[in-house]
Amino acid sequence: MAGTELDRHLPTLERARAASLELPDGDPADAHRMAGLIVIARAIRRDTWNEIMREEDVRPGTAPSPPGPPTAWEYAVYAAVVGPAPAATQGYRRVTVRHYTDRLITLREMYVPTLPAHFAFESALEGIAEYTEPPPEALRCHDLTPKETGSAYRGGGHVAPPDFQGYGFGDAIDKGKNAVRSIGVRGSVFGLQVLAYAWPFLWLRYLAGDAREVIIAPDRTGNLHAIMPSPQGSES
Repeated sequence: MAGTELDRHLPTLERARAASLELPDGDPADAHRMAGLIVIARAIRRDTWNEIMREEDVRPGTAPSPPGPPTAWEYAVYAAVVGPAPAATQGYRRVTVRHYTDRLITLREMYVPTLPAHFAFESALEGIAEYTEPPPEALRCHDLTPKETGSAYRGGGHVAPPDFQGYGFGDAIDKGKNAVRSIGVRGSVFGLQVLAYAWPFLWLRYLAGDAREVIIAPDRTGNLHAIMPSPQGSES
């Protein structure tokens, strides 16, 4: 049964076996439901610098007062007189002209939780997810804030980290937040828009026989893939 688009992107061991994926024999000793985080963000970053000029040298087209926030998602350069200079020199009246540069800043990246896995799987997971294309809307994360569970009466409740349909993000959310914050390292940021999507996967650990680890993840159509070390030490 195909199920919904969401169902097709939620990997399980049962689905992996039904898809005849090549897996180690037996049951895994551990099975962890995890998720990568795809972040798509955009903002206008405004950088400024000041220039002291003689009033008569101010270029035509310079605005007489500071501008408001940018309203277009595009590159723009302009200037405005923001006030008199601190002091007059040699009889000339001097003013402070502020130069503005508005740039569209975009971010599209996939952040994978840090796991104590014994092989690198991040690049393979990114390739399967094809995160440079718009993710399926069914994987959209509308709320990534921690949730209070249980009763807070006499300290009985606790705060649970955010997840997606039971698939935990680990430190992927913190990685995404840090990347979004970096958009505004220089200049001022306006109109920040952020979309977040989960990419669920299974991290399986087998201890019997040849100890192995396997990552089970869906591609964009929901077909499951197994990521594991190859005999040469690379992922397959």
